[in-house]
Amino acid sequence: MKCRFFELCFFLFAVSSAKSQDENVSQRSVKAESFVIHLETDRQIKVRYLAAINDSSLQIANKRIPFSNWLILSPSFKTYGYPNIETLSIRKYGSVRSGIARGALIGSISGALCFFAIGIFSSRSFIPGPGVLALSGAIIGAIPGIIIGAIVGSKMRTFNIRKNKEKFTGMKTSVLEMSLNNK
Repeated sequence: MKCRFFELCFFLFAVSSAKSQDENVSQRSVKAESFVIHLETDRQIKVRYLAAINDSSLQIANKRIPFSNWLILSPSFKTYGYPNIETLSIRKYGSVRSGIARGALIGSISGALCFFAIGIFSSRSFIPGPGVLALSGAIIGAIPGIIIGAIVGSKMRTFNIRKNKEKFTGMKTSVLEMSLNNK
């Protein structure tokens, strides 16, 4: 019975984490992402949202809008060319929230499985049953999972442009990949 339970858990984990090997980038569905950026120019640092990017410049907005790979003609956006950009730090909008959710889920499952195993394999009479231990393990495991998930989700990717066209192009490629990937 115990062996079947662990086989089922392993099977469900393997099925949920499996990815198709022949999936192409062009076949992925592109959904509108928003990016939070810290933009350092010659004299100031701005914390805004990335609105658009092209080969030589980027636009930032004060309000959260979907990211675009072409510039938008609007007075509400500020355009910066690569000669004006020193450093750019970027992360997806909502990455902290999803990091907390994933951390809580992983921590709860890990804690529940560990404490469940302690309850099954323990022969001591003063230890409660495996169900009670699994529930308390899920609660105890969720706490560090939430903290670690928040730390991982708030990490920003930093690009040192230093007014260099090649570094700007590399940053643009990375941002476009981030908009396609679900990471």
